[in-house]
Amino acid sequence: MKWINWRNWSILGGIAWAYLSGCIVYYFLGKKWHLILGSFVLLIFLNVATSLGWVDFINEVHPIFWPFGKGATSSIVLAGIIITSILQTKAIEESKKHFAIILFAAGLGLAGWLLLPFGLAKIGATPSWCLWSSAISIISFLIVYYIVDVLKLRNWTLFMKSAGSNSLLTYLLPDIFYAIFGLYWLADIAGSGIPGVIRSTLFALFILGVSTILTKLKIRLQL
Repeated sequence: MKWINWRNWSILGGIAWAYLSGCIVYYFLGKKWHLILGSFVLLIFLNVATSLGWVDFINEVHPIFWPFGKGATSSIVLAGIIITSILQTKAIEESKKHFAIILFAAGLGLAGWLLLPFGLAKIGATPSWCLWSSAISIISFLIVYYIVDVLKLRNWTLFMKSAGSNSLLTYLLPDIFYAIFGLYWLADIAGSGIPGVIRSTLFALFILGVSTILTKLKIRLQL
């Protein structure tokens, strides 16, 4: 038995703190997307500042007092809040909303390219990784939004339904799989590049299939 490590929140804990920080910004700024955009820019600047070692002390501040961390994952959450606020605002014409979101994503991509000297890595949550992750997520969202909500083509999404309705089980299935079967040697054969992309895609589809079967068998994990 071990005590909870109050410094290591793991991935789910880090996501939770990022969501909390996004909720705080949204609570005080509401749907004023331009003010949330300003907060987003400040978080990116904070991420750059920590990468330069200017504000190392912030890494020692407990998330209870500063849930924004070094601004990395919090900035990704705010990027989502920004495009949601744009879609919901009445101050922008409907025809211009999608253009504004595409322009925002393009700006993120350009900023990520300019900040590449700081590296591109999930581990360490570099500024470029945060910006490009946000840009890719936004473009992916627009594509899915157009197909599902505009063209009304929804049947193809049924195989992913379990990932949304039974998300915790789906999230934990890969850990359960590797704990039972191992197969870590696959990472040595196809751990990067095109082979890595193919392996990851096939594995994701496999996990979705298992999740769908378990969900139909009424096996669920919930908090």
